[in-house]
Amino acid sequence: MKTVYCDVVFAANFAADFALMQMCARFLHIKPNNIRIAAACTLGAIFAIICAIMLGSAVSRSVLAVMFSAVMCRIVFGKGKAVRLLKITVTYVLFGMLLCGFAAFVASMMSYNVYSGGMSLWMIVVAVLIMCIAFFLFGSEISKESGVKKVDVIIECCGTKQSFTLMCDSGNLLTDPYSSLPVIVLKNDFTQKSEKPESFIQCKARYIPVKTAQGNGIIKAVKPERLEIISGKDNVKIDAVVGFSKNENADYAGTDGIIPYCLVENL
Repeated sequence: MKTVYCDVVFAANFAADFALMQMCARFLHIKPNNIRIAAACTLGAIFAIICAIMLGSAVSRSVLAVMFSAVMCRIVFGKGKAVRLLKITVTYVLFGMLLCGFAAFVASMMSYNVYSGGMSLWMIVVAVLIMCIAFFLFGSEISKESGVKKVDVIIECCGTKQSFTLMCDSGNLLTDPYSSLPVIVLKNDFTQKSEKPESFIQCKARYIPVKTAQGNGIIKAVKPERLEIISGKDNVKIDAVVGFSKNENADYAGTDGIIPYCLVENL
């Protein structure tokens, strides 16, 4: 009869899953919720114990593990379209494969027989720590710079003038129903810092219906008096509406918001 140390299995799987979820969130630019991650990792660790006790074929365990990974990703990152969940799950599984391979590499470097003796908890912990340190030092920059174009924009509106760094997003097809202008989406509402009366700001505001993976909604927007892209010596004037996101978890690849690609494709 095979002996299963449930405490060791639980600790190893919880630590590995927690690190993997943090990596996925950082790589996909999603703000992590540590309470949700802890809950999902607890279920994942319990699932690992059940698999270790009940055994079964390697194929069935692998299929169940992928399916349960999707459940864990759903718990951590919330509801959304099936494509979004699939993308997150695939990223999580790939990071898991990378972690397992790296743990085996650490063990082999220490002349440990991975195939006959298995890996101890401390070896997995060492591998997790090394991967976490490397990823948190370099992973964010790699994910931000991979295919992401950014521009600096000057926005003058409601008595305030500020510059923002925006991510160019070809998927941002949002337009203002009043003027048919493209919409730049910012994380923060800069009009709250305006010295103008609230009534003045409300007169400038308009509300735009949006449809996202989280459902339908409405965002506040304004039409700036001045809107320019900083490009070399001469700034490029553009005509657009500026909206303000209600998604507190939005990261936009470390920038202040997103700008439709149609506004920058000729730069």
